[in-house]
Amino acid sequence: FLLWLLPNAFPGTFRTYVRDALFSLVTFCLIYSAGAWAQNLGSEVRQGILMLMIVPALGMTLQHGWRGAALGITALMIAIWLVLPHFNFESAHDESIFVVQKVLALLTAVMLPLGWIISVHDRKARFEAAQKEQSLELASLAMRQAQRDAEEKEESMEIARLSFVSAETLLREQMLFMTQMQVA
Repeated sequence: FLLWLLPNAFPGTFRTYVRDALFSLVTFCLIYSAGAWAQNLGSEVRQGILMLMIVPALGMTLQHGWRGAALGITALMIAIWLVLPHFNFESAHDESIFVVQKVLALLTAVMLPLGWIISVHDRKARFEAAQKEQSLELASLAMRQAQRDAEEKEESMEIARLSFVSAETLLREQMLFMTQMQVA
């Protein structure tokens, strides 16, 4: 839990985490209600309904990486702890609950590294997107500078052409004047 206190612990908004945590809580409650309703339907149905409790934790992991996995797994363990007494007596062995516990333990053990991997790839993708945006901005600046340089060259060429035309005109006038002076 100390990791949550680090600066920038919430790359998104805190409201997003709260919203998703509340959504997960509602989902846990719905699954619990379905499990309570299905208590008389058989152990296979009850197992399936209890295994659905991994869905909110998985959703938190996919949405928020390792932080979501930490929240989702904690909520999952609390939900299982709250559900077990209502499905069977405490400390009594129930094979269907034991299978659910094994599967959920395995899935939660996989979800933390999965959440970490998602966080690493998300951070990498954000970094690459920022670099790409910076590269595009630099390319745009270079393009504008090249356009300005081309416009300046064009202006210089126009000035040189006008200077050449002016010099040519002056030379013609002088040649004409010299010719008129020799004839006279």
